Amino acid sequence: MLGRVLSATAVILLASLAGCISKGDEAPEDDAQTRTSQNVLDPNASTEAPDGRGQISAFQETNRTESGMGAMHHTHDYWEGKERLDDVAWIDSGLIPIPFLPCKKPGGGCTVGDTMPGSDTYPALTTIADYDLAPPPEMGMIYEGTKYVELTMKEYSGPFVAPGNPAGKVFFDYLAANDEAGAFRTGGELKLNEPFRIEIEPTMADMPHQAKSLWIFRIYSNSEMVWFEFNITISLVKGYDVVNWPPHPDLYADNPTRTVFEGPVHLESKGTIDSYAFGTDAGWVSPQRVISWNTDRVEVTVSGVQFSGQVPIEPDGFVLEYHNASDPFLLGNGAPGARLMDPGSDGSTYTFVIDLTKDRGDAYDTPYAQYSRWGFRLVPYWGDGMTESGCVDEMFWPGILFGCQWYPWSMDYTMTIKATGRPAAPEPTTA
Repeated sequence: MLGRVLSATAVILLASLAGCISKGDEAPEDDAQTRTSQNVLDPNASTEAPDGRGQISAFQETNRTESGMGAMHHTHDYWEGKERLDDVAWIDSGLIPIPFLPCKKPGGGCTVGDTMPGSDTYPALTTIADYDLAPPPEMGMIYEGTKYVELTMKEYSGPFVAPGNPAGKVFFDYLAANDEAGAFRTGGELKLNEPFRIEIEPTMADMPHQAKSLWIFRIYSNSEMVWFEFNITISLVKGYDVVNWPPHPDLYADNPTRTVFEGPVHLESKGTIDSYAFGTDAGWVSPQRVISWNTDRVEVTVSGVQFSGQVPIEPDGFVLEYHNASDPFLLGNGAPGARLMDPGSDGSTYTFVIDLTKDRGDAYDTPYAQYSRWGFRLVPYWGDGMTESGCVDEMFWPGILFGCQWYPWSMDYTMTIKATGRPAAPEPTTA
């Protein structure tokens, strides 16, 4: 099976530049050891990321590379000779206690009857949310070479204004670029105007050619806070070398269509209770193979759909939900991505096409990634309102309507994802 199912979780984003012939990218001396022959990777060259984070997925599919500078080993140095970069990104927001018992299990797998409050969750009524950061040119990224990431809470207001008040504590956890979805690392307590420094490994930094960073910051308080507003800035301190990366893989040099995922999928949603109580999400299919440069379209086919649940009527149909590599699920900040319908479906097989010909690059995985950060899932839908085909809401609690889309349900199906694209255009050999 070409892929795996990953639960939807936040993965924070900070961005880099899309092309290699640009400011911050440097080619070494033009000699036989740094070039490929006829746009084919040297058989003795490593197919692993040079910073130690593992195999480059694209080179498990092809040994073809781009031409010109894209066929050469090269560096990506955005430090401009500096050892420190201040305020490369920031988070300016406010929080309230929804969900009520935020899940902290890896993958967000909390559900009623199988979750221990306080052990599997943050304390009840914790104010909490996940944040990604804006892409360039507005913000930067956690650049290669970073050894320390500094967070500073520069503004704070809430019911307990004095930062020394123990009832007014603010904390953060974080997901680094190489972390599995949902496997948040513990950060610490943020105090007003006191930098909190995280020491990271080279593999935790963002990779070259990411459209946005894969870092996610989870900001939260203790349960006494009720609500608060804040401004947090992020600065970087260099401590590692910027290393030589291999040539750019050319995924479509030999074949215009690639199968990036094929296999069975099991999906569950526990409905309103899990969603509002824990912030639990139903999960996503994330391909093992990347959806990267020069991809023009993604076609998703779903067959053998089996649906079961406690819903009193059958779904009106099924839709594809998807998000790209720059648009992750964020706890407390809503679901990402878009929806597609297949009006021509026979009810047995569904086909959806995602057009990327007008994409500016922010949807793509970096060509150096170990696996894709895209997410896909087929989900049921019901009509709205008191109509014959709609799902009639019923009273769940005085004043609270419980719609059919919020009942627990599960699905099984087979999904195939194919990416179609074009070979890389020739590049010049010098910047």
